[in-house]
Amino acid sequence: MADAPKKLSDDDIARIIGNRAIAHLREMYKPVYAATYPSCRLSLRNHIRCDIVVLLTAMRGAERTQEYVLSWAGSDEPDEAVSEEIGR
Repeated sequence: MADAPKKLSDDDIARIIGNRAIAHLREMYKPVYAATYPSCRLSLRNHIRCDIVVLLTAMRGAERTQEYVLSWAGSDEPDEAVSEEIGR
């Protein structure tokens, strides 16, 4: 009988997404990846990870959703390099 699939925690999910973001950077933007220090990539991965955990927790009913989202000015605005069509 096969083992039941492992249940992933919010942190597991966030870690995987953060790692995939850095892998995307490494594959699609090789000069940028090469120009950054490992500590920069770790910081970016962990920032993505923490944001995802907080937002997943908020989606499940935590109280401080708005406070967190509003604490980062411009956090819901796309980068100016993103076309309007994608940024919506």
